[in-house]
Amino acid sequence: MIYYIKTTNKQSLYNALVDCGIAREMEDGHAFIEGAELSEIGAIVRQEKRFVRGDSGEILFETREELVTEATQEVLWSEDEDLPEGTVAGDVKVPAADAVYKTIKTNTPQMELVFEEVEGEMVPKMSALKMLTLGDIKTPKVEQVTEQILIQEAVEEKLWTEEDTLPEDVQVGDIKIVGQEAVYETKVIQAAVPAEYYTEQEVAESGDAYHANLRGVPGELAKNLPCICAPRNPARVWWS
Repeated sequence: MIYYIKTTNKQSLYNALVDCGIAREMEDGHAFIEGAELSEIGAIVRQEKRFVRGDSGEILFETREELVTEATQEVLWSEDEDLPEGTVAGDVKVPAADAVYKTIKTNTPQMELVFEEVEGEMVPKMSALKMLTLGDIKTPKVEQVTEQILIQEAVEEKLWTEEDTLPEDVQVGDIKIVGQEAVYETKVIQAAVPAEYYTEQEVAESGDAYHANLRGVPGELAKNLPCICAPRNPARVWWS
C-alpha cells in the first residue's frame, strides 16, 4: 500500500517516521525497516501575491459588469404604418441603442505578483504554502446588515389653546392630538452568512507543506503516520 504523508516540514516527516518505528536515526541520516521505500516530494511553494492598493492606500477590489438594459435594434417606419407628417418609409422610428452596463464592486480583492531581483533579473518571489488543517476558515463569516425603514413619521402632541373653539367638556390644555413616536421597520439588506471551513477532502488535496510517498511498511506501523487521502492531482507522479 502507498501512503501519502503530509507534515509541516522535513524534520517533522522524519520525526513521525521514527516515532512510528519505520525509521531510526543514524549518524549519517536515517535507516528504514526492510522493504520500506520513501520518496520525498518536498516543500511545495507558491508565487507570492499582495493586495493592489489605490493612491490613498485602500485595498482595491475586482469589479464585474452587470447588464442594466439590453441592446436594441434600429426600427424603421414601414409603408404599412400611418406615417407622421414629414416622415417617409425607411426613416428611423426607434434608434438603435447599445446595451447599458453598470460596474459592480465584488468582495474579491485585486492581487498582484511580488517580484524580487535574482542575479540581475526580476523573478516572481516564491514562498512556502501554509499547511491547511481541519478547522481552518476558508471564508470568514458575514454579519447580518439591516436598515431601518420609516413606516410612519412621528406625530407631535398638540394641546387645546384659548384661540381654539373648544368642544363641549374640553378645556384649554387638554390633549388635542395625541403624540406618537415614529414607526420603523427593520429590513435585512444582507443576510448573515456563516463561516465556511475547509473540508477533509480540501485539506487532503491541498498542495502545501512537506509531502512524501511511502510504501512497503506494515499497516500496523503506518496507522499513526500523518497520512492524508490520495489527492486527485498529486504533486508528483506516483510509483508505477
